[in-house]
Amino acid sequence: MFCLLKISERKYGLKEKIFGRFLKDIYELKTVPVFKGAPFYKLNVTVGKKGVDWEQVKFFVGKCANRLLVNSAVFIDETVGVGRYEKNTLYPKLMQNTFVTLLKQQNKSFDDLCFIDKKAQSAELLYKLVPCFNRISVVTDNKPQYEKICDRILEETGLCVTTQSEIKNASVKIDAERNIMTVVTENNIYNITDGDGFCVPTVYENLYDETVEKLLFYSALYEFCGVFELADLSFETIVINGEKKGTNEVIFT
Repeated sequence: MFCLLKISERKYGLKEKIFGRFLKDIYELKTVPVFKGAPFYKLNVTVGKKGVDWEQVKFFVGKCANRLLVNSAVFIDETVGVGRYEKNTLYPKLMQNTFVTLLKQQNKSFDDLCFIDKKAQSAELLYKLVPCFNRISVVTDNKPQYEKICDRILEETGLCVTTQSEIKNASVKIDAERNIMTVVTENNIYNITDGDGFCVPTVYENLYDETVEKLLFYSALYEFCGVFELADLSFETIVINGEKKGTNEVIFT
């Protein structure tokens, strides 16, 4: 589980000015159910000028105090013993899905792919890319692992994928570790980076709280609640050669 922490400050009217030091802060904990996933905590806190009592937060959410989703403007001292969730686990998955979407929507096969995966951690992406290419070479530091993958691709599709140690020129180059794709055509070179914007099913959209960063929230939902279908999403926009474009509008000419 993780905890979504929402902090509000008491409004200061005449009552608060007179009795402010006697008013208690409010800590309200809810368990939020998740469709086809594990639940998460939501802790709504209303505090005065002294701010959040982090010991109270730890009391209410326990170990989840080390997996807090909270507005980035909230300062948390390192000594209080709580931690933010900041992993963005979904970003590389959505970016890789976007690469596949961009290539498939061209409705053609590309000559060759140079696939850079030094640690051999993106075989799933390679499988998705196989139908788009006539030739594929993989740059990796873990050749034994990729030899098994290449044998499976050969058996299932007939495509012979080779491994190599150095990056070579190709019509498409994908750096799976840096989430960058380069497409070279007769007329242009396209450098694709920085995906942004995505839609989730309504049943999960209704769980989101705008006080926290959207991608972080859904990364936590994926990682801690087991909502694995979120890893099938793609970005709505990407940056090509420094310019933001809608993913469904991209044509490589």
